[in-house]
Amino acid sequence: LGRDVDPEVLGSVRGTSADEVAAALGRAVSSGLISGPAAQTGLYRFEHVLVQEALYQRINAVQRLILHGRALDALEPHAGDPGYAVAIAHHARQAAHSAGTRCRARRLAERAADQAATTSADATAADWYRTALSMSDPAEPGRSGLLVKLGRAAGRAGRLEEARRSCEEAWELAARAGSIDEMGAAALAFGELVVSAGTVDAGLVRMLERTLARIPDAAPTALAVDLRARLASELYWGAGLDRSRTLARETVRDARSLVEPRCLAGALAARQFVLRGPDDLDERLALGHELLDLAQNLEDEDLELRARRVLVPDCLQNDLARADAEIDGLAVLARRSGRPLARWYLDLFRAVRATMSGRLDEALHQIDDAEVEGLRLGVQPASLYATGQRFLLLRQTGRVAEAEQSLRDQAARWPVLVTFRCHLALLLADVGRTGEALALLDDLVAQRCAAVPRDSLWTASVALLAETAARLGHPEHCATLHDVLAPHSGRIAFLGVVAWWGAVDHYLGLTAAAQGQHDRATAYFRSALGRHEAWQAIPFVTATVAATQGGTGRAPQRPTAGRATCGETSEAGLTTREALVLEHLAGGASNKEIARALGLSVHTVERHVANIYGKIGARNRADATGYALRRDTGRPVGFAPR
Repeated sequence: LGRDVDPEVLGSVRGTSADEVAAALGRAVSSGLISGPAAQTGLYRFEHVLVQEALYQRINAVQRLILHGRALDALEPHAGDPGYAVAIAHHARQAAHSAGTRCRARRLAERAADQAATTSADATAADWYRTALSMSDPAEPGRSGLLVKLGRAAGRAGRLEEARRSCEEAWELAARAGSIDEMGAAALAFGELVVSAGTVDAGLVRMLERTLARIPDAAPTALAVDLRARLASELYWGAGLDRSRTLARETVRDARSLVEPRCLAGALAARQFVLRGPDDLDERLALGHELLDLAQNLEDEDLELRARRVLVPDCLQNDLARADAEIDGLAVLARRSGRPLARWYLDLFRAVRATMSGRLDEALHQIDDAEVEGLRLGVQPASLYATGQRFLLLRQTGRVAEAEQSLRDQAARWPVLVTFRCHLALLLADVGRTGEALALLDDLVAQRCAAVPRDSLWTASVALLAETAARLGHPEHCATLHDVLAPHSGRIAFLGVVAWWGAVDHYLGLTAAAQGQHDRATAYFRSALGRHEAWQAIPFVTATVAATQGGTGRAPQRPTAGRATCGETSEAGLTTREALVLEHLAGGASNKEIARALGLSVHTVERHVANIYGKIGARNRADATGYALRRDTGRPVGFAPR
């Protein structure tokens, strides 16, 4: 009956009175085998699960069948109570010994799985769906649907390989039976599992296209819209990009004509996903907010995750406060649903924010955690994303050479992801291997960057090429890249969902300076600095100030104030101690680290920081960092030391 025993059920199974059961249980309590009864539940409990298992093994197989059957009969009156679903299914499975009892066990196992799925106990649900399948006939008509349920539950539990196998088997069964609805259900369930970058899942495309081919070409149906929406998303990477965007646009149009909220949500998710690129940010944001509202109204956690995984990076190009609110919403979703994939995306986005803010140790831990979790889940882009995030982080800490092998490995394995070659070109320029860097740059800039697909990686990739050309002092390539990037002035260069590369104007400033256009460069740098300060992106404030002072570009340097010496005050009226605090603050130190370095209390440092803000007119640490770097040419600045 399990580790916790209900004496009433035990009496029904044994056919004995309540007094006899109580006496027997009393002797077991005295012997130390069990404890109880519990004050609130009246249940008895085995002191250790091994005691229960050892005693269970002493019952012969025939008697076990009989006793499990009696337990099932005793629990049957509770069949309508969801809390008993698993216990009833357990006894039905153990009592199964004939075709009839196996059929009953299959039905009860599926019911237990359905109940677990409604409470987001996805691993438990997958186990019971697997049990139901083991009890069913391979030729049973409902087997395809059961396999789809297993695929969905296993996928949500992070068992992606098991989920994939289940959905593929379900589709093959449905195709042989000629059931279009079941084929569609299997293909869509399979599509929910695919999280990829730089690759198209040929097996999924085959399932989707073959299912669509069997649907009569008439008025749009919900199934056809759902299948085309998923196909659009899957064709995004590579040569099918234009087709995917056209297909998604038509799918949204058809979905709106059907007036079915769930169908519309799937179409919106596809359109939001495939529009990712250098253009259409406003439309993506509108689609994302509409999808999020729909998902929450439908109480659909999968749709909510699909909305937020694109909405967060889009907001990180548009509205920092909204982006942080969306990350907080994702954290709530991850806690509420327990979905491993939601936790994985949360780690990704937290790494982005930590890197932006200059919390580099924290960012590195987040990147490592996300990669480990993604690999455990079998998420294809886990290492791709980690490589992109680590490159930026290592560059900010002067260790960019450590990223070379990983970049080369990813570029070789995923040639469609041209961004890794762009990263590699900048790395080679950073470490002084100009010949290799220039060879890569020549290939990538040819025909106005024709080799770089206009997908979600385009803006950041071209920005990396712009900085490479500026570092190499190549005016022709700088002119081309400036011309290509100029329509995106005022925007943020964001790499897919993994890396915030700062204001496009920073890179326009670099290319203008490299061409000797100092006034234009100064204007671009001034614009970029304002964006970086407003977004509290301290490493990027540092980089832009370095460029204005003759770092990568050749923009004119600003006049600077000297450091305060003992007993003096600085230009802004800072005391010597405040100037020291500002210097540490500008270097990215936390209040606790500043206190330790200067031998002060954290409270004293907080008071100094507040005074500094008031004297220099800063709103936050990014403002203060910008102020310090603009007035301190003697400090080593720039996040990519040469």
